Amino acid sequence: ETLIDARDEFAEGGERDGADADPSSRRIDFEAKHALARDALLERRYEEFVEVLRDFPELLGYKPDGDLEQQTIGHLLAARPDPPPEGIILQAISQDPTAAAVTDFLGNTPLHRAAMVLNQSNLYAFEIYLKFHRASAAVRNGAGDLPLHIVASTGAEGSDEAARDLLDVYGKGLTVRNGAGRTPPHVSCSQ
Repeated sequence: ETLIDARDEFAEGGERDGADADPSSRRIDFEAKHALARDALLERRYEEFVEVLRDFPELLGYKPDGDLEQQTIGHLLAARPDPPPEGIILQAISQDPTAAAVTDFLGNTPLHRAAMVLNQSNLYAFEIYLKFHRASAAVRNGAGDLPLHIVASTGAEGSDEAARDLLDVYGKGLTVRNGAGRTPPHVSCSQ
């Protein structure tokens, strides 16, 4: 299915506004649009990816049925160790900034996911997510980790700058204990 076919099919059925659409067909259509955006992102077809999100901005924070990890397009975008160009990330997030707050099945926001793959070449993606949703700096995932705990555990290039950025936003994070009872400095020293 091409983007044009998907958009036309969606428009012809009147499902965009949901006025007379069968709810189950709307869900299936939305699943197809999600798969189209996901595949475009993973296959680095960035123009198509941004176009799909422009037409369906709610896809960025959508958790697809049957996805056990409940990762949104926002999570997938943040978790790339080789992220798209900065402009693509900004265009995507600006379509639906609230998607930066959505958590996956482990309680990770996209900022947590960006911290997990942090390196010098994707630091800008981490910083974009932090700027769009500063409150994510104070969100604990299912293991009790803040993004700061994750950054402290990586020791990767760029982790010092990322840690400073997180502390500028949420200075109390330095003393927060995770589920294992460890603060970010404890985590960092054990690496």
